[in-house]
Amino acid sequence: MKVGDLVTLSQYGQNLGSIQYRFKSYSGREERLIGLVTEVRHVGEIARYLSENESTQFYIRWTADGPPGRDYYTRYFYRNDLKFIR
Repeated sequence: MKVGDLVTLSQYGQNLGSIQYRFKSYSGREERLIGLVTEVRHVGEIARYLSENESTQFYIRWTADGPPGRDYYTRYFYRNDLKFIR
């Protein structure tokens, strides 16, 4: 994944306890959440203690009021929390 890619939450990301998020449009039907990758950070020195998935953080700008981050106190997501939009 790189800056500018369109993404949405993967099934794994939707099932996280801290993300419990579903976007409903004004018509009442459930819409898919769409976001744009705005920043990619590689965790440097500490990365050797983390899994490959956790060593990169993705910052997302959602089209609607999406979840702010992976946890209630963070503003980023891991790769397995996201998937590309087809």
